[in-house]
Amino acid sequence: MQVKTLFVTSILAGIILPVEALAYTYTELSVPGLTGAVATAVNNRGDIVGYGTGSTGTVGFLDCGGAFALISFPGSITTQANGINDADEIVGTYHDAAGSHGFKYSRGNWITIDAPEPAQANTTGLTAINNVGQIAGFASVHAPATTITAMDGFVYTAGNFAFAPTGPLAGIDINGLNDSGDIAGGYSSPRVPEQPAYGKVATYRLNQPLSNGYYSAINDGGQLIYSRGGLSYLQSSATQTSPGTPIFFQGSSLTAALGLNNTGTIVGYWIDSAHKNHAFVAAVTPSPSCIVATSAGPPRQMSFSIQDTSGLAQIAVTGAINANTTLPPFVRGTTSAIVVSSLADNPRQTQSVTVTATNTAGASSVCSASIRGDYAQWIGLGGVLTSDIGPGINSDGSLDAHGLGSDFSLWHLPQSGPGGPWGAWSGLGGTHLASEPAVAVDSVGNLELVVITSDGLLWNIAQTAPGSWSGATLHTIASGVKGRPALIRNANGQLQAFARAADDEVLSLTQSSPGSLAWQAVSLGGVVISNPAAVLDFSNTVQVVALGTDYALWNTSISPVGGIAPWRSAGGALKGDPALVTTGNVLYAFARASDNSVWFNWQTSANPNLWQGAQSLGGQIVDNPRAIVNFDGRAEVFVAGTDHAVWHIAQITGDGLQWGSWSTLGGIILGDVIPALDASGAVNLFVRGADSGLWSMTQPAAGFWQ
Repeated sequence: MQVKTLFVTSILAGIILPVEALAYTYTELSVPGLTGAVATAVNNRGDIVGYGTGSTGTVGFLDCGGAFALISFPGSITTQANGINDADEIVGTYHDAAGSHGFKYSRGNWITIDAPEPAQANTTGLTAINNVGQIAGFASVHAPATTITAMDGFVYTAGNFAFAPTGPLAGIDINGLNDSGDIAGGYSSPRVPEQPAYGKVATYRLNQPLSNGYYSAINDGGQLIYSRGGLSYLQSSATQTSPGTPIFFQGSSLTAALGLNNTGTIVGYWIDSAHKNHAFVAAVTPSPSCIVATSAGPPRQMSFSIQDTSGLAQIAVTGAINANTTLPPFVRGTTSAIVVSSLADNPRQTQSVTVTATNTAGASSVCSASIRGDYAQWIGLGGVLTSDIGPGINSDGSLDAHGLGSDFSLWHLPQSGPGGPWGAWSGLGGTHLASEPAVAVDSVGNLELVVITSDGLLWNIAQTAPGSWSGATLHTIASGVKGRPALIRNANGQLQAFARAADDEVLSLTQSSPGSLAWQAVSLGGVVISNPAAVLDFSNTVQVVALGTDYALWNTSISPVGGIAPWRSAGGALKGDPALVTTGNVLYAFARASDNSVWFNWQTSANPNLWQGAQSLGGQIVDNPRAIVNFDGRAEVFVAGTDHAVWHIAQITGDGLQWGSWSTLGGIILGDVIPALDASGAVNLFVRGADSGLWSMTQPAAGFWQ
């Protein structure tokens, strides 16, 4: 059996409640006349089917609101009821002297459903039925041109059997089938552990985010039950990488969840200390209701009216941006409505509030509201630039922008304080500079820069004190390099620079101590045609990427103890320079594809050396994509479109593969769009305008462009 990845959601006054906030009430299902009962499926009306041991052996059962009926195929030895739809059409498996057969039962009418060749006779079983009449099942199938047989799952539609693709040694389980024809189950083989699988019957495939286990059910929301190692979990989707919310019957030695409907009700069985099966049903405990009212004002404000018939236990503000929120006191267990009010601190900026309410049964509701503020606007910061900007953030939270002037020396523009006005441009020296500067903060809080000269020297300059460039000077730390460098701080607290060498290898330079002139150079090898990008990932490993001579993205890494991994390909047909960012447990690489769209690939903490598979974000761009991770963990990509305006696209949720749509922020720019987070968590963009001056745009509030 297999369990699906479920993002169980509950709609309460327009608010979506995530799986993690759900509470369940577990009830043992005692079937009259049966022992060792197992509940296998539940429809959207709450009708349940399963099977157990009766006086004549294994028989199925149907529970309609506490009215039980036993189900036994005429003349069979055993009968198992495995699936039920909203019309109370039941499917399952029965055994007779010849073997196993599938059946469909409805209102006293029995139909045998046996898979034809290439299936072996008397090996069919049925597992699920949806509301459009499709049926999932399995049969033993001969591998072509061999004597080997393996279990293969199928979907049966109006007389047609469509088998899932499989190899000769891999058994296929299809345990769940929803109304969209999505199937879920798994692969099994004597050589490898069970592996979850998901998709349509023609595209049934392993679910890469999960390394083993199986799915046992799927509902119309794409939510799944997932099982591994004798445990069952509720998951939000097939892209979820964590096991999910445990499903556990108190006091059991094992709980197996087998069925799930659209309201989140789960059925299955639990095993007691005497190793006996007991059927159960787990119903979602009702959660607090939440009614949200907003007003753009003035004053800009919102209110949350929260109530629960079983009694409120706690209300907490779990997220707030530009909001002064008041939580009134209340007595635990109150069933009266509690009104939480919130006023915007800054009436021009976006106000956003999230409130989590929990009742005495442990069920929670998450209520969110936001009122958009003014649109972000471009502001001119002057200067005449010949490079893109390298922004940094000082120890006091103020931003500092760095770039090459028309004299090809280094200039910088400081902010007067976090979010404050910008000061005046001032020079940091240098001659014949040729690259955008790369900026990082060293372990004592000073900004340090590296920049490449037109004659192939790599120069470094460091603040003399946090926020101060007084007395700072440029000095050479390497020669024989070209292009644009990258700079990060590694897990040991040392700055580490990366540059493309004259022979097209990638050079790594590690600073011995903050502000030191001593940098140790090591070749990372490779033959690259782009500038490298680098980042410190979730495991404190330094990841480095660049384009190879085959125009694919190539990757090497440096462990915290200095071990260098071999270069490996992440694929793609690319051009320009890649970008690299890391979220909590995902590493993302972005690049410009040969068709000028945005390409990306990713690794996860569960499989840190495996690129999961390239995807396209679409778009049409004229320069390199740049990326950043927002304060809430969402990756966001910024590009110059074919209209030379700024365009961006962001993930819908952090660490996910679901992205929003492209939208423009306007402007007419030269070069790349450079993003940076400020002390408030808001994204700041820096671009060269058509006048070669520096232009900037800041989110009115973190996470919002308007």
